[in-house]
Amino acid sequence: MDPLSALSVASGVIQIVDFSAKVISRTREIYLSADGALEENSFLEDATANLSELSTELTEEIRQTVWGFRSKGSGFGRKSADEQLIQLAKDSRMVATNLLEKLDRVKRKKDGGKRNALNQGIRSILEQKEVSGLADRLDQIRKQVDTALLLSLRKRIGEIPELRKETTSALEYEKKAELLASLQDNDWKPTQKGEMVEFSNSLILAVDMDVEQRFFNMILARLYFSDLPDRYEAIPKAHQNTCEWIFEDDPQQIESCEWDSFTKWLSGTDGDNLYWIAGKPGSGKSTLMKYLFNDSRTSAQLQTWAAGRPLIQAGFFFWNSGTVMQMSRMGLLRSILHSSLSNDKKTVMQIFNHRWQKFVAFGGGRQTFTWSELVQAFEALIAPSETPKTFFFVVDGLDEFDGDHKELVHLFLNAAEYPHVKACVASRPWLVFADSFEDRPCLLLERLTKKDIHHYVTSAFNNNKHYTRLSKLEPERASTLINGIADKAAGVFLWVHLVVLSLLEGLSNADRMSDLLARLEVLPPGLESLFDRLLSGLDPIYFKHACQLFRLVMARDRPLLLELWFADNEDHDSAMEAEIKTLSPDEVMDRLETMNRRLISRCKCFLEVESWHEDPSVGLSTHSYVRFIHRTAKDFLQSSDMWKTILNATGHDAFDPERHWANGFMGILKAVNTTSDAKWENFIWCIEYALMLENKLQSSFVDYLDEVSRAGMKNCEDYRTSKYVKRVGFDTIRRPPALQSFLDFAVWFNLVGYVRVKAKTASRDELLHATQFKGILWREQIEESWLAGKVMLTKAGFITDRSALKQVLSNSLQSKSSELRKEKWEKTKRRFFLKKVDASNTTSQETPKV
Repeated sequence: MDPLSALSVASGVIQIVDFSAKVISRTREIYLSADGALEENSFLEDATANLSELSTELTEEIRQTVWGFRSKGSGFGRKSADEQLIQLAKDSRMVATNLLEKLDRVKRKKDGGKRNALNQGIRSILEQKEVSGLADRLDQIRKQVDTALLLSLRKRIGEIPELRKETTSALEYEKKAELLASLQDNDWKPTQKGEMVEFSNSLILAVDMDVEQRFFNMILARLYFSDLPDRYEAIPKAHQNTCEWIFEDDPQQIESCEWDSFTKWLSGTDGDNLYWIAGKPGSGKSTLMKYLFNDSRTSAQLQTWAAGRPLIQAGFFFWNSGTVMQMSRMGLLRSILHSSLSNDKKTVMQIFNHRWQKFVAFGGGRQTFTWSELVQAFEALIAPSETPKTFFFVVDGLDEFDGDHKELVHLFLNAAEYPHVKACVASRPWLVFADSFEDRPCLLLERLTKKDIHHYVTSAFNNNKHYTRLSKLEPERASTLINGIADKAAGVFLWVHLVVLSLLEGLSNADRMSDLLARLEVLPPGLESLFDRLLSGLDPIYFKHACQLFRLVMARDRPLLLELWFADNEDHDSAMEAEIKTLSPDEVMDRLETMNRRLISRCKCFLEVESWHEDPSVGLSTHSYVRFIHRTAKDFLQSSDMWKTILNATGHDAFDPERHWANGFMGILKAVNTTSDAKWENFIWCIEYALMLENKLQSSFVDYLDEVSRAGMKNCEDYRTSKYVKRVGFDTIRRPPALQSFLDFAVWFNLVGYVRVKAKTASRDELLHATQFKGILWREQIEESWLAGKVMLTKAGFITDRSALKQVLSNSLQSKSSELRKEKWEKTKRRFFLKKVDASNTTSQETPKV
């Protein structure tokens, strides 16, 4: 075993041993406490989560180490020092597993949070002799691990120089490096007790580094959310040769007060530390913000202002068409803190010290962040410190925030009061922002983009062979067309984009230059008028289909293109009868291309496929998402009059988007071969939509869920292993027994309606097996899980009332018990009497068997 692996295994063993000893000590303390003032509930939750996490990590270390032995052909039959270390690791893991089972029993006995129940649970543990055995075994393991590790390291002393650099720089285990270096003197041997103590102390320091790293990783995981990068990635990149002006100050424009120099602001030290970029809807604010956030010239100019101090850059792009986190203040600060702290363990330990103390004690500090805590962390991050840093924050779409806009304004104005903090923010020119930022450096985007629009239009037309031919024949009219578009756009890039697409469609019909100019003349200025014109020009049949697609995407923001193909089916029950058969790659691509063509022909650019629209050469894939072209397009469709038109076109309730999505995900589950993650996610979405419909229609979709079960058992192997629900965020919940049927799963996820119906025909044994899953998964345990990032879970009551499920199971089991007693009595009579006795005939005189 190489030294680094040996240290990792030993560190894992020591952490489990020390923590398990603390847990046993604390349970005694709880039991002896007379007033019950200790936080027993949080202790049990924290201890269970931490112990499970330690056990899981050590299991992985053992697996990798044993695999390394075997891959190198090492003998694994003799009791070498390495094998002793591995055996100690397995022993400690076994102790942890045993202790976890006991803690789990306590948690179940304390259901309802009653003090007496908790004490009874603790008593049941402490009175068992095996607990003393666990404590003794922990003590033995702790004594043996130092010696086993030392012997393992001494055998491979020559490998240390090669590992030292990697250990200190890449893995940042400085204490481990020091420990390894202390063994490089071949004459040193731990012959004296003091020398062994010195080695043990060095090992403890190395273990402490591991604990700090685990806490650091936990905090970053708590700050991160699954869709954090989605909005940034969805913003179109700036077109070639556009946005350059932001770094190339035009003296004439600056002198005429068109805008305040951005480059001078970046490098300036005059105290004006907030810059406001304002612009009309569709003027390209987000594209510009993404451009300047990424451009190396931004960092170069900031270095002048930073004056040699470390520079930390972080950004957030609000998105009111996205998830709750993408449009909330919580998402803003979690994103900024995550970006700012990703490579700064020391600062994390400082600003989250209150959590660190709980983590060191019993693995606590895992609770969900509150707004006040995030604000305090942000203020602590940017506050002046002994090690000065500079901060540059980019925040786009202040107007897309779903709360009080003044709150955001004050947050960044206060931050910008520090001389070492700069913030560049963007929004529509609403009064709340105009009043707050009136004395700050700023620019109004639509006044500065005419040249960019000219570049964009010229490039788009020059890539069309029909236009190239026409422009050579009529160069003056070609120039008039481009200038006319730029003038009529009034700085709104989205309007230009839609108009260019319309004119290119005319070119495909062999329009003349005069036809193109006539098209431009009749196209109205302003986005809303243009949107109305585009939709009114659709064929009536296409318009109905377009409205159905609008409703589908409204009901499920940013679906995958393949998901939309399955949902866009005239028969919303088609997947129920479909065969369980995996589509070939060619068949999948055919469906992707078909759906993309439908969007282009029906939706007139209101809906588009991300990335493909910007660069069709990228191609379509199962990872292609569908989105509204812009927030303004979605706002237009959701306006009162337009939404009435859409509902009328689709027959109101006659078209049910949830029913179509339920059908769509059933189709995907049956037909698409994808990753385990995606299969499990599709499986869960089927259940979610079934619950939405049950909640809306007050009718249980038992047949649908039965078919989901059948497809899941065949196509989704993780339906049985349930590996994605075993770990919830950084916490670990009790692993359930093996799933035997969908009834087990229904009890596990508290699907009361389904259980109520199926319990009537299920056997008592099936019900008893399913009852084992009751209470494994609670709402508070899944709020920040992998599933919560993917599935709504609680929108339709995914985690329903526990008492309702308990009552259903109780009533069903009582009923089954009655039936079982009756059945046993009939069997007894048949065995005991020569003839079958009619239980209603009390005068029967049958002769018993002898």
